[in-house]
Parts: sequence; structure tokens; C-alpha cells
Amino acid sequence: CVSSCPEGYFDDGDGNCSRCFSGCSSCTSSEQKDCQSCLNDYKLVKEEHAGHLIGECLEKCPSQFFEHESDETCHACSANCEVCSDATVAR
Repeated sequence: CVSSCPEGYFDDGDGNCSRCFSGCSSCTSSEQKDCQSCLNDYKLVKEEHAGHLIGECLEKCPSQFFEHESDETCHACSANCEVCSDATVAR
């Protein structure tokens, strides 16, 4: 048993450390959508899906998202934008 898991691992509930999905520095499971923070060079994309907040670490922000450089996360563009530089400014 361990008291805490190192970066890139999570407590599986049985006192063991299991590896997070690639790119995640902290997570709640080994699933790709359960990242809470990312390793260097990855961006955290947070979305609400079916009432649950999911977090995914990607190398770049997907379409309809923009990079918020201060915290290296991807934020959603407004609903009618495919590409934007902030929540409302289309590029």
C-alpha cells in the first residue's frame, strides 16, 4: 500500500498505483477522458458530457477550442465558431 501515488499514476482504490493514460500527470482512472492535469507539451481539454466533467490531454487543442496560454488548457469557442482565438473571436 502507498500513501500517495507519483505523477502519472492514480490510486486504484486498493492501495495500488496504476498508470494514467498517456499525457496525463494526474487522473482519476486509466481512461483517456479522466485526466485532471497534463504533462508538459500537452493541453487539457475539459468538457461536460452527459452531466459529467471529462478531461483529456492532447498535444494541441481540437477544432472549436482555443488555447488559454496562462494555464495551458483548451477552452470552447462560441457555438457558431469552428476556429477562434478566444471564446468569441473567430479566426
